[in-house]
Amino acid sequence: MTTDDINKLAEIIGNKQAGRDTGKQVKRIFRNKKDETVIRETAALMTQLQKKERSKVLLVVVMCLLHRSAGFTENVRKSLEEENLISSLFGGLMILFGGKSRTMCLKIDLNDSQFPNRYEYLGHFWGEFGYWENQEVLCAAEILAGSDMEKFEELAYRDATRLILLNMTAGQLGINVSERLIKRLMKEGDELQANIGFYFAVRYIERDMRIFDELERNPGFPGARSKRQIHKDLKEHLEVFYEFYSVCCAQRKASLLINYILFERSYPKEFGLWLMEEELRESLIAQITLSGKFVNPNQVIKILSLVRRFPCRGADGAAGKKDRLYAAIVSVLKAFLREEKGFYQWDKEQEQKFREICMLLPQKYLRQYRNFAEKSMSGLMVSELDEMVRFSIYLKDRRQWDICRGMVGVIEESIGR
Repeated sequence: MTTDDINKLAEIIGNKQAGRDTGKQVKRIFRNKKDETVIRETAALMTQLQKKERSKVLLVVVMCLLHRSAGFTENVRKSLEEENLISSLFGGLMILFGGKSRTMCLKIDLNDSQFPNRYEYLGHFWGEFGYWENQEVLCAAEILAGSDMEKFEELAYRDATRLILLNMTAGQLGINVSERLIKRLMKEGDELQANIGFYFAVRYIERDMRIFDELERNPGFPGARSKRQIHKDLKEHLEVFYEFYSVCCAQRKASLLINYILFERSYPKEFGLWLMEEELRESLIAQITLSGKFVNPNQVIKILSLVRRFPCRGADGAAGKKDRLYAAIVSVLKAFLREEKGFYQWDKEQEQKFREICMLLPQKYLRQYRNFAEKSMSGLMVSELDEMVRFSIYLKDRRQWDICRGMVGVIEESIGR
């Protein structure tokens, strides 16, 4: 291997990322040499280079070897271990995934910021986190995991692209995540990292709940555990989960539980009980009013059902009032009207959703919301004159007026005027 070969390989990696066919070029440069021969020659070349360049050179060669072998890692891993180059591989990967190098970095545009609920983001794009476009470098990370799990977990945590962790959630990387990394992600990570850690912590609970729901719908569900066994397994999985959950601050606990409850079909009762404890009260209210996660009637119904179902307890175990929680939920409904979201038209489906909300919301708050809806109607431009002189505004306001009028009618039926 020569520096000229390395430059050509680096150019090939760039072309591969641009979507060009580069397999023949790699084979031409390696001249049918075995993996161990290429690694040995690279190790000899690295001794002639400046220290800061050695890790970059090694990573380029490893990525090209993995490109040639279609991601088969075992021979490359053994050769790197024999030449004592795992630490250098770690250094190259840290440079690439760190995002600070001008000459070697991955630029990945994630759209996770468009999802206030990052757990929903993970579920929505599951299996679509750029594995095949970045297979070689992710396989290089997999080699690191097979040789030094501690270094791998440091890389995964510091990965600015989040590609490593995201592809671990989707099972693209066959790497078992440790309890240590899960706790670190949930306690210290950013919002996406925390939800990735939460995903690993809650996955067996999610599976238990999903199978139980399937049994409820289809008692003859083939191969399923009995309900009794599911309850037993769920209890054990909740005990394990609590060890992860307990490292989080109150704000993060509430955020992660709300994310799960809003996205999944069902949740264990323990999640509802924990959310209603005094420790999480303020954080739960903030999640309802400030997080931006409540954007449709179904989500409002979920949180209302939770507040109605589970007791509100103080630190001493005494029953507490739920007024501030209901007031927070009403503020979400008011925002739906004020910002023209949540309910986009008034039809039978939307009316039924609102009826469910009215069944769950105490009359005191229904009256408050009725007054707000009536006040909202009074400011809309829906007169005959508006229709003639400002037709586009009239059409928009008319739709909103129909929604408000429909809501007022349902509320009056619910409270008997």
